[in-house]
Amino acid sequence: MEVKLKEVISEFIVPMRDKPKIFDGQIPWCRIEDIEGKYLSYSLSNQNVSEKTIKNMRLRVYPVNTLLFTCSATIGTVAITKKPLCTNQTFIGLVASEKINIEYLYYYMKLVGAQLKNSASITTIPYLSRNFFEEFELKLPNLKDQGKNANILSAIDNKIELNNKINQELEELAKTLYDYWFVQFDFPNEQGKPYKNSGGEMVYNEELERVIPKEWKINKLGDVLKVALGGTPSTSN
Repeated sequence: MEVKLKEVISEFIVPMRDKPKIFDGQIPWCRIEDIEGKYLSYSLSNQNVSEKTIKNMRLRVYPVNTLLFTCSATIGTVAITKKPLCTNQTFIGLVASEKINIEYLYYYMKLVGAQLKNSASITTIPYLSRNFFEEFELKLPNLKDQGKNANILSAIDNKIELNNKINQELEELAKTLYDYWFVQFDFPNEQGKPYKNSGGEMVYNEELERVIPKEWKINKLGDVLKVALGGTPSTSN
C-alpha cells in the first residue's frame, strides 16, 4: 500500500540555521562530509557541542535511529544516527514510528533520493521543505516484509563493504610491493633474498640520474611492446 510519510513518521526534525561558534562538548556536530556509510555517529573533524551550547542556541538533537536526509544543496544523501547528534540545516530528521522499519526507510529514501532532486524548489540553492516530506508518498509493505527487504539489502551492503576493504588492502599491498621492488630495488634475487640489501651491484644511470641494478637498462615502450593504433581491426585478423 501507499502511505504518506506523516502517517509513519512520529517527528520531523528541522534544525536551526545557526552554526555553533564553540565546540567544547560531547554531542557530535555533523555535516554531510561526515557521512561515510549507512550509519552516522561522530564528526570526522571532532566538532562536538556542549549541553550548554545546545540549550543557549536551542539546537535540535536527533535521537538514535533517526533517518537523516539531505534536503538542501546536495539532495538525497541518507544516514541513520547511531548516537544523539546535531547537524546544520542541510538535513531533515525523520523519527520513525512503530509502523515502519528504520532500515527499510533508509533503503527506500536512498533509492528515491536522486529522483527527489527534481522536486526541489529552486531559489539560491535547491531545497525540499518539511511539508514536502510530510506529504511524500511511499510504498509500504507490512512490517515483516519490510524487515525481510531491509535484511537482504543490508547483507548486500555488508558484502560490498567487505569487498571494498579487501580491494583497499590489496591496493596498499601492491603499492608497498612496487616501492619495495622498483624504488628500493629489493626485489627477490636468484636466492630469493632482497637484491640491494643482499649486496646486489648497483650502477649510476645518467638518464635517470640515479643508481639502478647493474643488469637493468632503459627502453622505450615501443622496444618491448607492439603498440596497436586506434581503429577498427580487420575482420581477417
